[in-house]
Amino acid sequence: MNSHTIMERAEIGRRKRRKTRAILVDAAMRVFAEKGLEAATNAEVFSEAGVSRGTFYNYFETKEDLLKAVASELVDQLNDQIDSYTEEISGTPERLAWTFGSFLNRTKADPVWARVILSIAAMNFPHPVGASTGANIARDMQAGRDQGLFTLEDDEVAINIMVGTVTQAMHSTLAGRTGPDHAYHVAKSILLALGTPEARATEAAKLARQADL
Repeated sequence: MNSHTIMERAEIGRRKRRKTRAILVDAAMRVFAEKGLEAATNAEVFSEAGVSRGTFYNYFETKEDLLKAVASELVDQLNDQIDSYTEEISGTPERLAWTFGSFLNRTKADPVWARVILSIAAMNFPHPVGASTGANIARDMQAGRDQGLFTLEDDEVAINIMVGTVTQAMHSTLAGRTGPDHAYHVAKSILLALGTPEARATEAAKLARQADL
């Protein structure tokens, strides 16, 4: 067997592994949606995926590992959607306000999605918001500073403010403790904390009311 054949077979194996993993993650999303995070079992997931128990455990040793994979996929999808929806929004405060609103409005519409996102934030995988979201926040913070609309210099503090406020607001939304204008007030409060002038924060936060994914 020559080296080219060995490399081809190795690549086929990698593609097959990626495909099987994607099937398991998709199945987990469906099971979580139907059963809820707490009630769902690994057995239900590999049954839904149509794979054996042994195959499942080759990819995920624990339910927590599976949840991390599902949440990572959801966050990546969300980031892609946010970039698509906000590409024509030129102002960084407006872009962020829309993003905050989209999280909170999606929480109302899809509580299972929200619980997965909150679970992964609580597990700190490997960062409360994930690497891609953290990079997006750093990008937006620098853009806001360049526009003279943010005064906060520390990106980690900015992440703490944004993630802490939005995740707690998601918890409040799930608990039914929020009013009809909650997303607006959350967005405005965060923008003010980032150093956005009050008049601009007030206007930008209005986008949070109708933001949707």
